[in-house]
Amino acid sequence: MENKNIETALLGCAIVNLMAIYFVIKKKATYKTRVRKMWCRNWLRRREEGKGILSLLNCELKSEDASAYNNFLRLCEKQTEYLLTLINDDIKTQDTILRDAIPARDKSVAKLYFLLKLLDNL
Repeated sequence: MENKNIETALLGCAIVNLMAIYFVIKKKATYKTRVRKMWCRNWLRRREEGKGILSLLNCELKSEDASAYNNFLRLCEKQTEYLLTLINDDIKTQDTILRDAIPARDKSVAKLYFLLKLLDNL
């Protein structure tokens, strides 16, 4: 009689374990088939292709996502070009034998972004 109770208890434990394994496998199967949403913009995915952030900003972000470009610099493209024409001669440098000079556009955009971040923190 006692052996029968032990066998029944072991059979019940085995059934509970099998049901738990079944539900875990079923949950993993539904998790893998779930469609994922895009959380990264296309121009951000191209960062790993060897292009720097300034190249992404000036070339791709300006043409693909104008609102993000305006939000990044807090200026529209015309205003940015106007500021660049005003200060271009003052910040332009020459290439040397050792390295190429940083373009005036890249310098001005980086400085403008830095100044805007300082103003945001005030």
